[in-house]
Amino acid sequence: MTYALAQYLAEPTIVESVRQAITIAYKNKDIVRGSDILAELDPIVPKVLKRAIVMILKDESVLRTEKSSPEIEECLFSIDLGAMEVFFQKQTSAAAVIKETNLKIVVKQEPIGIVATFPDDWTRISGVDPTDETIRRIIIRARKDLWIVSPYFDDFGKRAIEDSLVGAASKHVHIKVIGRELSQSDLSDNRNSILALTNLEQRFRKLKLTEYLEIREFTSREPQTGQALSGLHSKIVIGDSNNCYIGSANLTRGSLSRNFELGVELHGDVVKPVILIAERIWNESVGFSLFN
Repeated sequence: MTYALAQYLAEPTIVESVRQAITIAYKNKDIVRGSDILAELDPIVPKVLKRAIVMILKDESVLRTEKSSPEIEECLFSIDLGAMEVFFQKQTSAAAVIKETNLKIVVKQEPIGIVATFPDDWTRISGVDPTDETIRRIIIRARKDLWIVSPYFDDFGKRAIEDSLVGAASKHVHIKVIGRELSQSDLSDNRNSILALTNLEQRFRKLKLTEYLEIREFTSREPQTGQALSGLHSKIVIGDSNNCYIGSANLTRGSLSRNFELGVELHGDVVKPVILIAERIWNESVGFSLFN
């Protein structure tokens, strides 16, 4: 068990209020939509924490995903009431200690986890985490830096991580996004990526969070014509220096909800070489500001 909830809230009375909200959401119900859980949490915790709390409860097997979706609102969750009582007892005690001592609790994680997106007619496999949930979890847990590396984006993929990115930026996490073929000449071939990243940048501008978001393009071009010759194909998400996703999934509807995609989630020192690669890609990339 981790103590992420206690660390987020750092107040025993709020932890207890969250427990009561979850209990109310499941009153006389076996399965609840994510939007209903978020609605119960709304008056208790800040908006940027609501989704994080749901993800923590899922990670700790208090909530079980019965229907997955890139948007938490559309997920269906069942609940293990016994696991919930044990979980909240320990979180309340931990929150009291954190409040009193300002203690930071660190829990060791397994170095490697398996991550996948399955076609709609596949059942979930034990020990395999969904791609979209894994990526959001890495974003939510970041405290300093985030890297989002993907050749292709679309509006579905942007919406799957947008609120989590805004929440991270609100906590002063610096976000670096790297895509490919994002220039004016690429509009006919990569319009979805260009529009999705433009809309993401505009959301950050509206919220006055642009200092925490930078987007770049990694593409090799023919010097005379500017035609794309080769470019980014890696899919990487890194949180700080100790959490990382590497896999086959783009940040698109197909990759997050329909296709068969496979990857790994890494924790600890094994992430450090991946950061060096991301930094190399970043340094070889150019800025993106097509419609801004």
